[in-house]
Amino acid sequence: MSTKMGECTRLLIVDDDPGMHTLAHDLFANESTSILSASTLAEGLLISNKQRIDVILLDHKLPDGDGIDRIPDFLSQDRLRPILYITAQTGSKTAIEAMKRGAFEYLSKPIEFDQQCIRARRDQGCRSVTEPMVPGKLLPIYDGTL
Repeated sequence: MSTKMGECTRLLIVDDDPGMHTLAHDLFANESTSILSASTLAEGLLISNKQRIDVILLDHKLPDGDGIDRIPDFLSQDRLRPILYITAQTGSKTAIEAMKRGAFEYLSKPIEFDQQCIRARRDQGCRSVTEPMVPGKLLPIYDGTL
């Protein structure tokens, strides 16, 4: 499931915080990135199973369950799909568990969006440790302006 030249990057945000969705839409408004939004796990899984998704931002606590429990479900269509796992919880136990279940990266809230974009760019361009980054497959680097 790699992005072809000329195709926009499809980013799915699964988070019940409307502020995350608004910020992402504002951040990528003029970029070749398509933002899809879901506020529940069920909605996110439905979207990810029916559409091509390049990167998923997955929150920990959602109205219909914990995101960590559904990471394998999000990976079922594409096991190399980068999932950036987001939580307000601190501590290595949750981070380790998210990685064991298949998350590519673990981010703590509040998220520094510029760092998140750099990670998403790296994740989209380099889906495994053996695959080199390819121009045209990358998300934009956030320059600090909205």
